Amino acid sequence: MKRWISFVLCSALLLNPFVSAWSQTQSGARFKIYADLVLVDVRVDDRHGNPVQNLEKKDFHVYEDGVEQSLAVFRYQDVTRTEVAAKPETPATPLPPAPAAEKKPPVPLGQSDDSQYSDRRLIVMMFDLSSLDASDALYARKTAEDYLKTKIAPADLVAVVVMAASLRVVQDFTDDKKLLEAALNKIKLGQSTDLSAQGLTDPTANDNTGTVENTNEDTSDPFAVDDTQFNIFNTDRKLVAIESVAKMLQDLPERKSLIHFSSGITTTGVENDAQVKATVYAANRANMSIYAVDSRGLVATPAGGDASRGGTGGTAMFSGASIRSGLDQISSAQDTLVTLSEDTGGRAFIDTNDLGQVFDQVHEDTRSYYLVGYYSSNTKHDGRFRRIKVTVDVPDVKLQFRQGYIAPKEFGQLTKDELNRQLEEALNTDAPFTDLPFILGAYSFEVPDPKDPKTTEMFVPVSLRLPSSDVPFTDKRDRKETNFDFVGAVQDPARANTMVSYVRDTIHLKLDDALYARIAAGGSIQYDTGFFLRPGNYKLKFLIRENQTGKIGTFEQALVVPDLSKQAFKMSSVVLSSQLQPIDKMQVGVTRTNDRDALLQRQDKIPNPLVQNQQKIVPNVGHVFSARQTLYSFFQVYQPAVDPQTKKPHIDLAVLFFKDGKKVFQSPEYEVDQFNADSLTTVDCNFTTPLTQFARGRYLMQLVVTDQIAGTHAYKRIPFVVK
Repeated sequence: MKRWISFVLCSALLLNPFVSAWSQTQSGARFKIYADLVLVDVRVDDRHGNPVQNLEKKDFHVYEDGVEQSLAVFRYQDVTRTEVAAKPETPATPLPPAPAAEKKPPVPLGQSDDSQYSDRRLIVMMFDLSSLDASDALYARKTAEDYLKTKIAPADLVAVVVMAASLRVVQDFTDDKKLLEAALNKIKLGQSTDLSAQGLTDPTANDNTGTVENTNEDTSDPFAVDDTQFNIFNTDRKLVAIESVAKMLQDLPERKSLIHFSSGITTTGVENDAQVKATVYAANRANMSIYAVDSRGLVATPAGGDASRGGTGGTAMFSGASIRSGLDQISSAQDTLVTLSEDTGGRAFIDTNDLGQVFDQVHEDTRSYYLVGYYSSNTKHDGRFRRIKVTVDVPDVKLQFRQGYIAPKEFGQLTKDELNRQLEEALNTDAPFTDLPFILGAYSFEVPDPKDPKTTEMFVPVSLRLPSSDVPFTDKRDRKETNFDFVGAVQDPARANTMVSYVRDTIHLKLDDALYARIAAGGSIQYDTGFFLRPGNYKLKFLIRENQTGKIGTFEQALVVPDLSKQAFKMSSVVLSSQLQPIDKMQVGVTRTNDRDALLQRQDKIPNPLVQNQQKIVPNVGHVFSARQTLYSFFQVYQPAVDPQTKKPHIDLAVLFFKDGKKVFQSPEYEVDQFNADSLTTVDCNFTTPLTQFARGRYLMQLVVTDQIAGTHAYKRIPFVVK
């Protein structure tokens, strides 16, 4: 039995090769402008440490890799002006109380408003509850509360962000203490998800280290994903969260300070280097400095471990291996904090119990600065580090500024980890990608549970189709080649869009000249896969990336999986098709790699409902047909009543076709009285309708399905087009 994941090249090669009704689109010339604005905040102090004011644009010289750049942005920010203006003066004689100053409403993160941000200090307090335990989170929150009570300055605009199971903006930028205090009170302590807990002490281990890798597996719900299985691109979501905050703020040119409270960020190896670089790049692009705070403070772990968990087995606690392992874990988690801070112009606060120092440092670093910006004269997107140097035409001054940044990369230069991260970002962002257009169709069928044949579950086949005209091919000897990444995710909106299933495939196409000619003549490419889901309402999102040019397309829609147990007449979706593909020809010219979906391994044990008589029914996703084609219709009826005498079902089908509200054709009635070969509860219903007598236009197929024995019936109305 072939795997259910399949790939279809319509009108030539199809991992079900069928004639496509997809209209060809013309691709025009594409122009790209490489103009990346680089922002640098420069602090200028005299020999006594006092800020130097009144410098002009002509006094500054900015160099990138030794080449002087032309300044496009120049602005002086001085928060002391805001603080002085806000400081009340003591009047000589008592005066009537002045009316309360009007409080400005909170400003959403990333929403530019020069009048509100001029000479203001922008601070984001981020609490990483996915790593903080309850006591550390409490300490971090108390530190923030103390800052609001004793240290917040009139120039401070503060936002509160929380990372738990997902990233959430609790409070947008505001200087209202009451709003900020209320936001801190909303933080639920102990909301940890332990996303990156690695090497936890295992009381059952008998080796010399006493540690095992924590896989974070959740076996409470077989339909819910665990963090390990569905973090498919092996990047740390803690870093992605910081990167997301930076992207929210990248439209604001002023310097931003992100105060990040966590218990460290432990990367899982070199595969996370790409994400660390991406986070630093995003922060620098947004002119955001990271002040990382290890909320554990000064860590001192007893030799045998503390009382939070059982003791280790073996000799680890006596040989010192346990202590070394624990220190290595702490050091690894802190190294990432130091890297993020130093590479973005901030500072890391580790091994200290005075966490409030971070606010003093932010105030000191952002009291006044010059914001300069330029469009780099180096238009190469090579991903290399570019060193920045700033000089001023003033003697005896001290300059503080970011030492450089990482340039963006062209698609062809991305590493494997960076390619994976790009897919993850594209899948998680709300913004659609339209460079590679495609359409999608999803259906639902009831299938037996392989663990218990007496029970059933819902299988949701999904088909994606894209026009071949948008797909570039390269010449490789006597073949045309291309390859794609397909990524799909099913999310549950009722559970904060928790991912409940996913699929990923990399498809390689190698076509001979004849096959390529048929594809290029106006064909399309179709990819088929599927998910096992419980009944419910979901959000389905798919992404396709063509891996030569980096074009990406996304498609998102609501997905309703019906609960057939609550329906009097139980039937599947109706699938319309234009051709049937022999399953022994489904893989012609196609190879597949990187298929990591363990859930779909069950397909080898379950008959595919779309495979009938050794032929695959390939859904016509767009419901667009040619008058030369035959319309194939297929669906299933479940648990129909049976005749007590013959032990057979009796299902009648009536099919009518309407155009412009008038009936134009009616097929002969069909009668089905046999269960399919694999089940005593499922009836396969299929019929064909030649379209030779159908004029061009839009039609509505009305299907009436009747269980003659039970006296129940169902109606289905399906639109389609004949061109």
